[in-house]
Amino acid sequence: MTTFKSTERIVRAARSKVYRRLSDPANFQKATYGLPEELKHQAGDIRVDGDTITLNAKSVGDISFRMERGVENERVHLASISSPLPFGIDILLADGSEPETTNAHVEISIDLNPIIKSMLAKPMQMVAEKFADLIATLPYEE
Repeated sequence: MTTFKSTERIVRAARSKVYRRLSDPANFQKATYGLPEELKHQAGDIRVDGDTITLNAKSVGDISFRMERGVENERVHLASISSPLPFGIDILLADGSEPETTNAHVEISIDLNPIIKSMLAKPMQMVAEKFADLIATLPYEE
């Protein structure tokens, strides 16, 4: 299993608020309404059906994730259910150094053979970084 880890982002909201927002799949779609156009364009269309989130990734088509196990106020886990390669995304949260801030990073775990790994390492790292950017820019007001 190969893991691609984003750099840490500072989210301007308390960890419990960030977790509550990210652990509800419906919030992913609602949250995209206030995103800058550049991030909206990169994220593509987001559809939510129950605990399933579907992104329209321009280069590969629809990729669907199911919200699965997690640890309250620490970890949100998304497992791919429709993608060319099965993988998981973990959003890891920790208290920030200032009040009402959260340190967050994204880890993408995927089983790749060595040849595919060499071809996908850079794009997968970029996906982890862009997803962390998205987490950091979402509105967390209730």
